[in-house]
Amino acid sequence: FYIQYLQLHNAKIYPDILLQNTASAIKRLGRRNILTIESKEVLLNAYSYFRKLETFLRVNDINTIAEGSDVTKIAGLFMEHGSTEEFLSYLRATRERVLAEVKS
Repeated sequence: FYIQYLQLHNAKIYPDILLQNTASAIKRLGRRNILTIESKEVLLNAYSYFRKLETFLRVNDINTIAEGSDVTKIAGLFMEHGSTEEFLSYLRATRERVLAEVKS
C-alpha cells in the first residue's frame, strides 16, 4: 500500500499520478521524482517478482511459503531459482529491500 499512499499524498500537486495499475503508478511516481530512480527500480522489480509468486500461490491454492516444505521447493523452481535456499534467500532480501524503501 506504500505506492497508493504516495499517490494520495502527492495527488493534489500531481493529479496524473492517480493510476489503478501499480506498476504504471510506480513508473509515474518515478517520472515525477517522488521516487528516486533507484527506489523506482527496487519497487518495480519487487512488485513484478511478488506478483509472479502471488499468481503461483493463488493458482495452487497455497497460503504460506515455509522452510522445508515441498511447496516451497516447487515455488522456488517456478520462480526460476536453482535451489530452495536461493529462493528463500532472494525472497527475504527482496522483502528487506522493499521495507528499507518504505522506511526511507
